[in-house]
Amino acid sequence: MPRYFFHVFDGADSFDSVGTVFEHIRDVRLHMLAIARAAIEGVDSQKATWSIEAFDERGKIVGSLDFGLLT
Repeated sequence: MPRYFFHVFDGADSFDSVGTVFEHIRDVRLHMLAIARAAIEGVDSQKATWSIEAFDERGKIVGSLDFGLLT
């Protein structure tokens, strides 16, 4: 199964060097949404400018989400 890497861009960017294995791309997108929701829960609107991107093992971007879309 393919491994995906989730990079969070928040001013102190966080790069995932381990990754997570998912069988289906829909699970990658659900994981991105869960990360974003957990990050913005109970915080100020500053995190609305954050974003997350998911990459496959070849470095190809497979998803992107602006946290502001969740507020």
